[in-house]
Amino acid sequence: MAKTYQPTLRLLAHQISVFIARWRIGLQAGLTPEQAVALATFEVGLTGLLTALGAAPIED
Repeated sequence: MAKTYQPTLRLLAHQISVFIARWRIGLQAGLTPEQAVALATFEVGLTGLLTALGAAPIED
C-alpha cells in the first residue's frame, strides 16, 4: 500500500522544493515577502498543472 502513495509524496516534495526555491529567488530579486509568496504560489500551481497534464515530468 505504501507504493500507492510514493508518486504523490514525491510530487509533494517536488512542489515544496519549487516553492522554496522560487520564494528565495523572489526575495533575492528584491520583491516584498508577499510578492515572493505570490510568485512561488504561481510557479507551484503552474508546475503542478503541467505535471498533472503530463507536460512537465518530475526530474530526479
